[in-house]
Amino acid sequence: KIMEFPRDNKDLDQLFLKAGKAHSRDIHGEYYVDMLTVIPSLRRFDHRKTFIHNKDRVTGYNILFSKTKWGYFFLERGKCKKFKDLDVLVINYDQKKNRFFLKQIRDQIRCIKKGRLYLGRFHYLLSGKLIFLGYFSMIKK
Repeated sequence: KIMEFPRDNKDLDQLFLKAGKAHSRDIHGEYYVDMLTVIPSLRRFDHRKTFIHNKDRVTGYNILFSKTKWGYFFLERGKCKKFKDLDVLVINYDQKKNRFFLKQIRDQIRCIKKGRLYLGRFHYLLSGKLIFLGYFSMIKK
């Protein structure tokens, strides 16, 4: 059974803090994405993220419906300042293929269940500051 996530930022903050460190080596293939707070979920549009392992890094893209690709990204290590520089894996959208407004997205993820289940914080980079926009889950397809 898939974990039932809270829909409250305070409860999700606690879950994010308790979650383990996410490692790029464990994330591969497709994951269903569900926005848990603030932003409306795109889950009904079959929103997924696909992760691809290349020689030196992990890259990927989002998919809507059956095969509409958008929002290309790469993974990198990072820190979550809200939680005293907690280690996170960052999904960074600063790629040439993306339109300007997508390049500013920085997702921070932590591991609930290795390779299968992740909790993420969705941010937008504005004037050099990360603006928190909501939580999302990633569940292995």
